[in-house]
Amino acid sequence: MMRVLHGMMESQHQQTELLRQALLTAPREQRPGNVSDFRRLQPATFSGIEKPLDAEQWLIDTTDLLKAARIPDENQVEVVKIQLKDVARTWWLAEEARLERPITWDQFSKGFYERFFPATAQKEMEEQFIRLQQLNRSVDEYAAEFLKLSRFASYMVSDEEKRASRFQQGLKMDIQMFLIPQQLKTYS
Repeated sequence: MMRVLHGMMESQHQQTELLRQALLTAPREQRPGNVSDFRRLQPATFSGIEKPLDAEQWLIDTTDLLKAARIPDENQVEVVKIQLKDVARTWWLAEEARLERPITWDQFSKGFYERFFPATAQKEMEEQFIRLQQLNRSVDEYAAEFLKLSRFASYMVSDEEKRASRFQQGLKMDIQMFLIPQQLKTYS
């Protein structure tokens, strides 16, 4: 009797181990995400009074969170619109009324950029880059601002040599004088 019980327990143990291994190696079907999955990631709200660069960053972050939460394309706008407040909410209600259904994430993003990060704001960022100088900033602070604004004037930094040259031009004169003999050809 003990042998039979021991054999049954051994068999059950083997079956359990096989099942465990099958579960570990089997491809998992991931279910699509929903509003709860998105909210669990603690997305920021957007009111519409933020600065243009903050608006752009909000859209980038929100897009990343939609992907992380596995929100299906067809549900992305519906999930995100609950994050809009105040001016942004009023803007979206007007947009939503005028757009044909279904509204895609691309349509939302394009409209969002036009309203909260318009071409005039992008032109201003380009102007800021053109005028950018180190002044009383540390080199690291200047480099961070350079990186943030350089994409708005990509024609000025289209290759490593142009990028390095433009970066050096904005540095304090004593630092520029130190770098001239080194003839740096790369920004890195």
